[in-house]
This record gives sequence, structure tokens and C-alpha cells, in this order.
Amino acid sequence: MDKTKKQSGYVYLYKSMIGWGWKNNPNVLALFVDLLLYANYEDKENGGQIVKRGQLMITLSELAKRTGLTIQQVRTALNKLKLTNEITIETSNKFTVVTIQNYEDYQNSNTRSNKPITNKEQTNNKPITNAYIYKEIKEIKEIEEIKTSKNSRTACSKEELGEIARRLDYPLYKVQLTHDTIMDKITAGEFKDKTVYYTLCNWIRRDIARNGAIGQSKPKFVGLTEFKGGE
Repeated sequence: MDKTKKQSGYVYLYKSMIGWGWKNNPNVLALFVDLLLYANYEDKENGGQIVKRGQLMITLSELAKRTGLTIQQVRTALNKLKLTNEITIETSNKFTVVTIQNYEDYQNSNTRSNKPITNKEQTNNKPITNAYIYKEIKEIKEIEEIKTSKNSRTACSKEELGEIARRLDYPLYKVQLTHDTIMDKITAGEFKDKTVYYTLCNWIRRDIARNGAIGQSKPKFVGLTEFKGGE
């Protein structure tokens, strides 16, 4: 690090983060540390907006540039942090503000000083509480599973659509059309079922029961003579 360019001050990064559920996810960890580094340590005005201590204004492109992640990776990491209540995000027409929940647990106001920490101070300087950080790995996996099409209203992947077409011997293009109908209903607030994947399978099974198995083969070509009744 170029000492002539480093900013004054510092942030605390407690060893309790070793037990944090997202520690082994490099994208989420990198993004969260970046948010800690750039969050306001005191209330400030920015463009007529009061950005409080523990908050920062963001853009996805700026976060991507600072962390080396893609915009999609940044978006995914932010969603994961929201799911475990590490942050909240407020978006208006002009601003997107991230608030680090329990910011005082990370940056205790009683220790806000730019003086170097002595060994004794570092030994006694324990976080007030990081109970919400100590998520069991099992809980984190359950939260991640909620985002799949088999456990939520998340869209199916191309692989899952292909899997359904093969399993039910149903044309892939009809699977995709039915899937699009379900997603449209979700957008319109008309979808009452809990999952996309299994609802899609059930809709296709009902269609097969009504109209018979269609199969994956292409429709048989009907010649003009056959179409006219064999003139």
C-alpha cells in the first residue's frame, strides 16, 4: 500500500468474523469489508441527503470497480447480506443508501480514535455483540436454498427446463412457454403456489392428462394431399 495515498483512520475487523456464515464466500466477504471501509463514521450531507453514521451511498458499478466483482456478483452479494440482515438498502429516484445493521458492534463509538491501539487495548477491545453474525452454516444453506426454483418463486434455469422436458417427455418449447406464463402471473401478483419448478411440472402433467402424451419428436409433416383429404 502506498502510505502517501492511504486515507487517515481505520475500521475494526474483529476476529469474531471467523465464525461468520459468509466468511468462506469470497464475494460476500469482499463486498462487506468494502462497505465497512466506505461507510460514514459520522453523519454527513451528500447532495442534500443526510447520510448517517454506518451508511453509505452506492452504485453497483462503483462497488464492482472497487471490489473487482462483476455487477451481477455485486447484486448477488448484496442480496445475501440483506437476507441475513447484515445490511438494509433504501433506493429513491436519486440515491441508493446502504445501512450496515448494528454498525456500532463493528465500530464502537467509544473507541473512535485515530491513535494506534496498544496490545492491552486490543486484548480488552471485544465487540459488544455480534449474535446475528453467528449464523449456523445450516441456516445459511437454508437461506440460499430459498432462492431456488424448487423452493421459491425463482425462475427455473435452462438446465431445469431441459430436465422437465426430458422427465415428462414434453416439448422443450412448450415447457418454456408454460414457464413464461407462470412468471407472468408472478409479476402480476396472480400466482398463488409456492414454487415455480413443481407448479410447472404439475401444469404439464395436467396438460398431458387432458391431451395425451406429446413426446419430444417433431410433429409429423402432413402433405397437402393428406391435408385435403387424399384427393
